[in-house]
Amino acid sequence: MTLFLFLFLVVLKLDAQQLPKYVQFKNSSQCPSYDLNAGSNSPLRKIPVYDQDGYGMCYAYTAAQLVDFYRIKAGDKSYDLTNPSYAAWLTYYKSRFLKAGSLRAGYQTEVVDALRKYGSCTNHDVTRRLSALTKHTGGSESELMTFLDIAYNNRGGFFREPNDWKSVSSSMSSYIEMGCSQKNALKDELSKMELYSVSTSEVLEKMFDGCRPKKVNVPELISINQGTDRELRGIIEGALAKGYPTGLSMCGNALHNSQLRGLGPALISRENPKDICGPHAVLAVAQANINGECNVMIRNSWGADWYGETATTCACITHSNAYKSSCTREEAKEVVGCWFRYSDILPNTGSVDVFKN
Repeated sequence: MTLFLFLFLVVLKLDAQQLPKYVQFKNSSQCPSYDLNAGSNSPLRKIPVYDQDGYGMCYAYTAAQLVDFYRIKAGDKSYDLTNPSYAAWLTYYKSRFLKAGSLRAGYQTEVVDALRKYGSCTNHDVTRRLSALTKHTGGSESELMTFLDIAYNNRGGFFREPNDWKSVSSSMSSYIEMGCSQKNALKDELSKMELYSVSTSEVLEKMFDGCRPKKVNVPELISINQGTDRELRGIIEGALAKGYPTGLSMCGNALHNSQLRGLGPALISRENPKDICGPHAVLAVAQANINGECNVMIRNSWGADWYGETATTCACITHSNAYKSSCTREEAKEVVGCWFRYSDILPNTGSVDVFKN
């Protein structure tokens, strides 16, 4: 997370002419309602609620959803979905960090840059190629990435010494809830496939070899972190009014602690970020006045059963497949987002990501 914290705190200065046409810094005192989940044809209905399983790839999950929302809204049917694991690997291996080890931590903007430059393999193709390994993790790509990170990072090969596997297996117990039989099955599968390497991204390079990327037709994603809380709220509101979500880089701990003010009252200031900030990336997908206060709906990557502890309420797809903007845990077949007061979220938000269109 150290790298992400560094990236999270870098101030990006933008000229007003670079901003999308719908982005205007404004001091709105009202709270018009917008909800991108509403309607059976919403792109969000076609994009799964992801679960990062504790692996620090939230930036890739957020970027992939921004890309797919834009594509689906534009009627692009050239491929199914953008796989977040592939998008993260593409960003690190092909773009900024040549042959980087872990895929943890990054910028949403760099993910979109990499996808625009190199294209994306289809989600179906990626999951098929990883299926021999993810079958041992219950289908979780994030848990597989954690396994690969621990197994390969800082090693000159795959378990060259007799005690290598014992020490690696012990380390895994602190990060992933996998039994010994699962871990051994993964190790045996990797050996059988002759995936000897020195890093996670090199293993994935061999897994993705031969995949034919599809062109990703989306504009440039830009990150805005100038302005006050109210001005950044205006950017989110402006995007929602045009029917688009925004990406937020924020203190993840604010989703647990309504008292946290991790970045201070003015977002243009980056002094003394608190250690408990917990940098995280999410989507803002709705806005509404709830109980007299303006709320924003956060779409997270902590699974479809995440019901925010400090949330005003949460939205869901019910067991009868209907959408409700406010529902109980018992009603929810799938939680698609939780409502938080802007006054709690914005003081903990470092940047807002929008497409330059």
